This record gives sequence, structure tokens and C-alpha cells, in this order.
Amino acid sequence: MRIASSIILFFLFSMVFSQTKIENLTNITLSKIYNEPDDGSCNSFLTTESAEVISRKIVDCDKLVLELIKLKSNLKSRKSEDLCCNFGIIGCPSLQFMVTYQFNKLVDTLYFNKYENESYIIDWKTKKQFDDKNSDLAKILNKNSIFKNLIDINLDKIFRDTFMYIKFDSVDIKGLKINDKQFYGLNKTKIDSLIGGFGNYVEIEKDLKGNKELYKYYNHNRDSYNEFYFADDFPLDELVINKIEDKGDSYPDEKPFNIIGITLNDSEKLLIERFPNSTKYIENIKEYFKDENGDYSIIVKINDKKGEISFVLNNEKIKQVEIDFHYPKP
Repeated sequence: MRIASSIILFFLFSMVFSQTKIENLTNITLSKIYNEPDDGSCNSFLTTESAEVISRKIVDCDKLVLELIKLKSNLKSRKSEDLCCNFGIIGCPSLQFMVTYQFNKLVDTLYFNKYENESYIIDWKTKKQFDDKNSDLAKILNKNSIFKNLIDINLDKIFRDTFMYIKFDSVDIKGLKINDKQFYGLNKTKIDSLIGGFGNYVEIEKDLKGNKELYKYYNHNRDSYNEFYFADDFPLDELVINKIEDKGDSYPDEKPFNIIGITLNDSEKLLIERFPNSTKYIENIKEYFKDENGDYSIIVKINDKKGEISFVLNNEKIKQVEIDFHYPKP
């Protein structure tokens, strides 16, 4: 009787356990540095202020993670040397790739550099560089097509073609209007009158580009909240028009600002039609230069070096318009 009861309990436990979905926590994130200055940090992954980073992540990848764990455990048997990456040392090669992997509670990171005729695996914790002449780490990652593409592409060239060597479209300053009136060069008092008043809430922010304090004033329309930046009583420095995702009944029943015939929620297609040069490499931008939220930007210059407009899109719709004005030095 006891045996029969034990069998029944075991059978029931097995049924419950088999129907319980255990979350798979295995994942790998591969990151790659691009647009890095010659005199930057040798590990720009720790501080991305001087470089850009692109990352790709895959999940439910037990086999690949186990291969990475095995590779890491066997590193001590490889030829190694101290990593040339310490404060005050000039001329050290920068780290190109970072791979972070997780297997349940185990989380670890390796770095690697891959050149034409040689490769190295770097353990940042021990500051050791291990010979990887057969590119074993890259071979593991190349088993996934997403990672292989990221390893193989020349991201620096794509970045230069997309943002540095391109001739951006431009618009005339006279075409930038709020409520049918030009607003370039207007100070806070005149902008306040033009838009019907700012809100009561004011912030002070530090502008890192100009190393000056900016006063941020707010204004709301029906579908947007707008941020106006001023330095003391100087002319308008910057205007940011943001889409309101969850709006309440308290917002004024006014449409978002239509600065140059383009406004929030307009389509990517409209930008392509209006600005063919600025959108020439839009597929590159969407593939490689989105942020973690899926946002990407199209830049249009203002004539006579008076500033630029950045259209921020998500899912091919404009969600933010940022206008940055430049003025002649006094």
C-alpha cells in the first residue's frame, strides 16, 4: 500500500513539474565599439563618452553559453601577457568587442580584439590578454547570424558614410515659425507672448556643449509638451517638441507646433520626400543606430549655419522634434 501511494505521489509530482514552465535565463549580449577617437580610453565600454557602442542580444542559447563558459575555463592553458591598458600608459590598443553571457545565476564578461592575422581574448578582471590565433571566441559567436553580421561589418565606415560624409538637406530660417511668426532670435519674454504663456515650472540645466546654464520653460499643447531653453535673457537656444503618449483632459485643445510643415506623428515617408539627402542612409540608421528604445534621428540643417533640426522617429513616426539654434558670437 505504501509503495502504491508513493508511486501515485511521484506520478502526480511529475505531472505538475512537467507542466511548470521554468524560465530560461541564458542570454548573450555582444557589443562593438565604433567612432572611437585615437586618444580615447583603451576600454571605452566602461565610459562611452568618447565613443559609440552598438549591442545585439540573443536569448535561450544554452549551447553557445556553455561553449563560452568552457572557453573561459580553459584560458589559463593559453599563452598570455599582461594587458596594456592602465592609467598613464599611451599607445595601448583599444578593446573592440565585449561579450556578456548569463547561464542562470552565472554572469560573466569577456572582451576580444580581432585583427586580420591575429586575435586576442581579454579578461578584464585579471588584466590578462590571451592568444586566440584560431579566433575560437569569434567562431563560437559566428554560429549565430546576428553576431556574425555585427563582427564582420565595418561599422566605422557605415557611420562615416551615414553622418560625416553626407551633405544634409537644409531649410531657410524664415520658414521656421510658431503661430505663423518667426521665432529665431526671440528672447524668453517675446516667446512667452508668442505662445500664450509658459507654465510655472522652471528647471535649470547645464549645457555641456556651451558650458553654460540654461533655463528650461514648459508649454503644453493638446498632443505635445514643449521645452524652451534660454541662457538668461539671451535668444532662444533650443526648442524640443515632445509627443504626449498618455494625455489627460487638462491639456489645452491646441495642435502641436508645426514648424516647417512637419509635426508630430507625421510619417518617415514625408521626411524622405522632403529631405532626400538627409534620409539617403535611413536604412543604415534604422539598422545600426537606433537607441535602446528603438528611436532614430534624421538631421536637417538650417541655412547660414544658424542651427539644425533633429527629427526623432519610432516605428516610422515622428515622436520628437528638436531645434538647436546657433547665433553669431558677440
